[in-house]
Amino acid sequence: MNGSTKSKIKKIISLILALFLSLTMALSVLVLVIQNTVLNPDYLRNQLSTSHYYDNVITEVEEKFSSYASASGFDDSFFKTVLNINDVQLKVNESLSVLYGESDVSIGVSDFQNTLYSKLVQNVKDRKIALNTNTDKAVRLLAQTCAETYLQYVSIPYAKEISMYFPKLKHILFYLQIISLSLAVALVLLIFFINHWKHRAVRAYIYAMAGTTLMLTVLPVVFLISGFSNRIALISKSLYELAVCYLNGIAFLSLEVALIFVVALVLLSLLYRYFLKKAKNG
Repeated sequence: MNGSTKSKIKKIISLILALFLSLTMALSVLVLVIQNTVLNPDYLRNQLSTSHYYDNVITEVEEKFSSYASASGFDDSFFKTVLNINDVQLKVNESLSVLYGESDVSIGVSDFQNTLYSKLVQNVKDRKIALNTNTDKAVRLLAQTCAETYLQYVSIPYAKEISMYFPKLKHILFYLQIISLSLAVALVLLIFFINHWKHRAVRAYIYAMAGTTLMLTVLPVVFLISGFSNRIALISKSLYELAVCYLNGIAFLSLEVALIFVVALVLLSLLYRYFLKKAKNG
């Protein structure tokens, strides 16, 4: 086997290894993105703030309360005073704590129900309406209905059930990250050692980086341009705005990581020119 044939074989092997390196790095980045978004409670809390979730919840709940008011003889303006954004934020964060396994105590709204009942009773008295057994029963039922509606908006459905899967997913992704990073390092070293001329090794790294960058860029860009997140069918405005921010945030994070790979590509290109010039001079 002559030197030209060996060189071609090494080139083909380097390209194949570069392909696997590209896929391995893409997998490692995907795991990293999931760890920093889906499995990160701080990410969700940031998206709640960015999407104005708490304000939207108050608006929607007050609209629900107003519909109850019109059917029960209370003034709409009364229900504009029963919600507090700090309380809403506290309840939502309690639900998030359950979702991410930080707490195993389900949130309750009995305190809200009791406070609302007291306010409703006082409102009835202020309007000179006799508080008999039937009136008290109706007021209690209204307070309970409002509390149940409030709970639906400030709690995450099946949070405790979903939280059971997060630790397992964390362990799987942790080991998957270790495997993918170890494999990536092994491929980098293998490419380096099978190429006598180091500019060829760097060229293989450039191909791998370019492939990973392409994968990290194309899917998020297509997702954002398609406007898929804006077509999510959710009746609740608060959940809709949150879902859009949540998904778009993941896409933008992928693009940010892709930008890091672009910088690495530029540096590798400069290194490639250096080794190529050195090989020609040698």
